[in-house]
Amino acid sequence: MNFDNNDHQEHRRTDPRSEIVSNEIKGIATRLQDLEQGPFIIWDISDTGLRLWSAVKMKRADIVRLTIAKPFVLILNAEVRWIKEEENESGFLIGLKVLDNLHRLSALHKTATDGEVLDIQVQSA
Repeated sequence: MNFDNNDHQEHRRTDPRSEIVSNEIKGIATRLQDLEQGPFIIWDISDTGLRLWSAVKMKRADIVRLTIAKPFVLILNAEVRWIKEEENESGFLIGLKVLDNLHRLSALHKTATDGEVLDIQVQSA
């Protein structure tokens, strides 16, 4: 298992997070350095970041684009803060700090915890 506990402690989240049912929110992760893509499943969520499972191996500080289709379309850019390989080598648990669209991430967090899908409008840059 490749996991540096000191790195994880150094980047510990300070805002509250909520665990969600793993099949509720999923999508496609694209590592922007080389455009490698793979599926992901969100394991828990906060207003500033995510912990997810992904088949795509990443490194700390990689920038990743997350594309989510349900419960509403959402595209986020995030920075990898930590990564842990699953013991059975089935993928990776990854901690991400979201870099943009924080208001929409907050709405996703509320939707995931309350079950109420909010009407979120896409804002152009």
